Amino acid sequence: MVHLGGNDLGNPEQTPELLADEYISYYGNVGRVVVLCSVVYRVGPKNVSPETFAERADRFNAHLKERCSEYSHLLFWNHGRLGPYTVRDGTHLTDDGNWKFYLSIRRATLTALSVLQMQEETNLGLALYQPKKTLF
Repeated sequence: MVHLGGNDLGNPEQTPELLADEYISYYGNVGRVVVLCSVVYRVGPKNVSPETFAERADRFNAHLKERCSEYSHLLFWNHGRLGPYTVRDGTHLTDDGNWKFYLSIRRATLTALSVLQMQEETNLGLALYQPKKTLF
């Protein structure tokens, strides 16, 4: 599971789409199941206005979700908007926010484990019904 931070979204020289593509190029060929989590929205982001951050986060999350659908082992997980659950700095989560974040991570983990289980059942089924050729 990869939790994607939002620090890079403040870089005006890199589009959110290119940033998402970088994650896809790195994780597209590794692991049996990789969960790429959405950027958590921030009320008080660094280097950009909250409106700009939200717009860039929306673009990043939409593009990442679209690209994940191209790979059977990549799962996009959206945490939703946790912004109302931040402390005064607008970035770090309150106790309630951490609880909601934990529940989201837990659901993502259970989903990934379910996918792994389906992969195992599929592989077992293939082994039972499509034996490999044996040379004698």
